[in-house]
Amino acid sequence: MAQADKNGDGELSIKEFLNWAFAESDIITSSKGNMTLRVEGCPREEFNGDYVQDGKFYNHRPTFYCRENDYCMFYLDDLKAWCIFWRVSPKYSSCRLKTSRGPHMASEGEAWHVWTKEKKAFVKSPAMVCRLLTAEELVALAPDTVIINFEQIGHCWFEAPGAVGSKRNTAAGHSECFKKTKEMKNDRPVYQAWNNLCNEFNARYLFYHGKKKYWMVGVGSTETDRYRPTVPHELDADGYPPAKGGRCKVFQRVGKIRTFQPIRPIGSAWLLTLRLRSFLTTLNLEMFFKECDCWLLSAIAAVAEFPNFFKDHLFVTQEIPEDGKYEIKLFDCKLQEWKVWAIDDYIPTKRWGEKIYTLCAAVADHKILVPLVEKAIAKMCGSYTKLEAGRATTAWAHLTGCCDIVKIWGSFTNPLEWVVTSEEGLWVREENQRASKRIGKLEKGARFQEVERARSCIRFKKLEGSGPEEGFVWYYKGGKKTAERVTPMTITKFERKIVDNPRFADDDADTAIYETLDTKDIDGKEFWQLLLEYDQSNFLMCAAMNIICDERLSGIMPEHAYSVLQAKEVEGLRFVQLRNPWGHDEWGGPWSDRSDEWAANPTIQEGLKAHELTFDGKFWMEYEDFQYVFGNLDVTKKAMPTKRADFPAQPQDELAEDCDEKS
Repeated sequence: MAQADKNGDGELSIKEFLNWAFAESDIITSSKGNMTLRVEGCPREEFNGDYVQDGKFYNHRPTFYCRENDYCMFYLDDLKAWCIFWRVSPKYSSCRLKTSRGPHMASEGEAWHVWTKEKKAFVKSPAMVCRLLTAEELVALAPDTVIINFEQIGHCWFEAPGAVGSKRNTAAGHSECFKKTKEMKNDRPVYQAWNNLCNEFNARYLFYHGKKKYWMVGVGSTETDRYRPTVPHELDADGYPPAKGGRCKVFQRVGKIRTFQPIRPIGSAWLLTLRLRSFLTTLNLEMFFKECDCWLLSAIAAVAEFPNFFKDHLFVTQEIPEDGKYEIKLFDCKLQEWKVWAIDDYIPTKRWGEKIYTLCAAVADHKILVPLVEKAIAKMCGSYTKLEAGRATTAWAHLTGCCDIVKIWGSFTNPLEWVVTSEEGLWVREENQRASKRIGKLEKGARFQEVERARSCIRFKKLEGSGPEEGFVWYYKGGKKTAERVTPMTITKFERKIVDNPRFADDDADTAIYETLDTKDIDGKEFWQLLLEYDQSNFLMCAAMNIICDERLSGIMPEHAYSVLQAKEVEGLRFVQLRNPWGHDEWGGPWSDRSDEWAANPTIQEGLKAHELTFDGKFWMEYEDFQYVFGNLDVTKKAMPTKRADFPAQPQDELAEDCDEKS
């Protein structure tokens, strides 16, 4: 332990402990990650494979993901053990290794235990090992050809060996082929763009950034990072996922498209279609799903907050038909009238080995409403491919018939300044860990400039007042706010009307689908009052992450639409509640589901009626954090006919009967 105490202060910080436990550099505690672990010898073959550090943390330990078999490796604090399971969960695991160190550094006598269905117990498996892959092994894993689909890169698992960072590239809208060269950079091969038509290389390079620990696309040379970093999708020379190595299998020719025209979901005979009705019975093949485009899913989720709206206003077909044909009403913004669209319940899929992969919205809990609505909108637009990008307000116009919308956009043009408000002042730490060494205190009234922010931790430079010149402080401590941002936000409100049906891939202000009615600048107080007014009026609202925020540190996904559920003021504090329609990836700062603020402020929790704080995609934020992380709002000024989330309680005896029937 003395060797782990690097600064010699007699105390062991979390960072120092992790460095000792993993026998790695300080990168192990970075959100970007830098490790690939190989699991071998497990009696259950599905758990063997390469687990790549994915940039996330659980119980103060990094988490790992195996792309080959879709399993996670994480540390469960309750058991003091590393676990392998299909998701990060505080309750379940299939493999366990009890050790206080890294999973690749088990001491003598520490062995993996694997759950067996026959004995219904964990059985010791001495042959199962977990080891750290070397740089040479990672290079050997690198494919000869990599194809990047710039349209699809977004929030995804990290798929290239050693590539552990992901941002979306919006500079191009196509797939690009890169071939491996003999050049090496930062212990990884360098790839150069290849033009198949001209049979020659282009001056674009894909390379690994040694300091930032993610793959980057550079123009002209590997010293340029003109584009935002991306994660390459591994494909072989034929353009399909590799058939070897256990990663995935080549798509098989499985049938023709069966669907109403003019829908051509992909326009290929390589598709298998599957009836949604089959989801209401047991399937022989295991299903796994593509998420619906977030702007559309967020829009549908927001409308679904209002009970019976889809049933009463959109679905002409009120029962599940035997022939699978449905009629759904959608609003034509150009003609300003409702039209009925006839669809069937066949959805496009692809076979991937023994699994079926749907190319539309997921079917959750045997509920088929979302893919039906998505298919109707796809038919209206001409193709599923037209749904790749868009805004919730355009979807709401088709779903509600309201074309009057508001766009509120906020940004910070200057470095943010803060003032200390705590009577006791703020302790300053030398690192972004609460257990790191104290280097002084900023007294009340001291002003400082924000250099960067991660949740409630700020790296600062002092402007005036007593205390250290720089370091790390937390603007929340013990459930109370200790500092206030004083830099105002520049906010503009746009009143618009949708006058045409958009092509969603080009859905922006320059496509002439909007008629601008009014534009005005507002301040933070007016923004808050509008939030309250829109909430009380039952308007539909959503927001997306501000470009100033780093999604790796906030917990919020970039370029992703979140439904805004409500705005409330309790005991002088302003709060906004949001929902990620995917049901995961929540805000991780103050007032998040697992934060200390709730226990320290029970009256606020009661005032917000925040009784169920579970990791379900729904979360609260203070208004200041909402401005910083989101700072924008899309609103459809449709007064919905019922109150939001006013669902009738389901009788408990009916639930019990359902359980009895399933058993």
